[in-house]
Amino acid sequence: MKTILLITTAIVLLSILAVIIIDSANLDRICQDSGGKRMGDTCLAPIIINSTNNDSQDTFSLSQIKTMKPNSMELFYYPNVRDDSEKKDTYKLFMLIRLPEWMGGNADDASAFRAYSAKSLDDACIVKYWPDDGRQRIENPCQGGMYRISDGAMTIGAIHMSVPMTALPYLDLSSDDNGLLYVEPPSFTKNKNGVIGYGKEITHKDIMRGSQFYIDSFEKSFPEYPKIPIKFAGMTLAEIKPDDQGFTMLYSEFAPLSQSIEVNITKCNCGALQGHYSYDALETIDGVVFAIHDTRST
Repeated sequence: MKTILLITTAIVLLSILAVIIIDSANLDRICQDSGGKRMGDTCLAPIIINSTNNDSQDTFSLSQIKTMKPNSMELFYYPNVRDDSEKKDTYKLFMLIRLPEWMGGNADDASAFRAYSAKSLDDACIVKYWPDDGRQRIENPCQGGMYRISDGAMTIGAIHMSVPMTALPYLDLSSDDNGLLYVEPPSFTKNKNGVIGYGKEITHKDIMRGSQFYIDSFEKSFPEYPKIPIKFAGMTLAEIKPDDQGFTMLYSEFAPLSQSIEVNITKCNCGALQGHYSYDALETIDGVVFAIHDTRST
């Protein structure tokens, strides 16, 4: 009886081992076919750019971290598409954004990048990143919805079908010692990487963490300016945007049809400022003028 039991146990163990070996071999093959990198039980996918130009068949890789310049964007498909018909699937279209230098975009690792779904959350449009001074955010050209690049959170937008606080679905990125960028296997659920076209549900703690990223980046890159408050007039810091005069801080309620306040920070001659700039209030700290412009809807 003991002999039979031992034989049965051995057969079961050998069967499990065979399955593991087969699965491992399949993962190796899949990883090799996609040009990915095997890390334990997962395959990190490289970022392949398939041209969105219908007249072009160009395909190239953005896996080299140094390929993109800071404060720039490229569109890519995930998973990588195989033919032209799949290029029409906006649910596979993502933005790869390299952050501006002042946000850490000059780092040669995954921290310098963000990858978000390009599918808008409030209509059928494609959103994109605008690197221009006074913007440096993701915008919907159709409905005007806005998302920040620190975490993809919607700062201003139409009523959304999920929750008051929502963000664009995203992909986790990682990098290796060879300067290569990879996509971590995502979990497209509303509380993890998000659901394409629906969004990622975020908490107040998530919002505060994304806002603190802006503050930390700003203070590190521009120590000569006064500290930026994370809360103002009962609202939370949504963005910090450089422009030709200084910086603009956007404070938002992070809610459907949310109100917002803009606070401009610039070094200037106060008399000259009063002569040509519209503002609701001024505050001077150590020679720096805060010009407050109230953009709350009525």
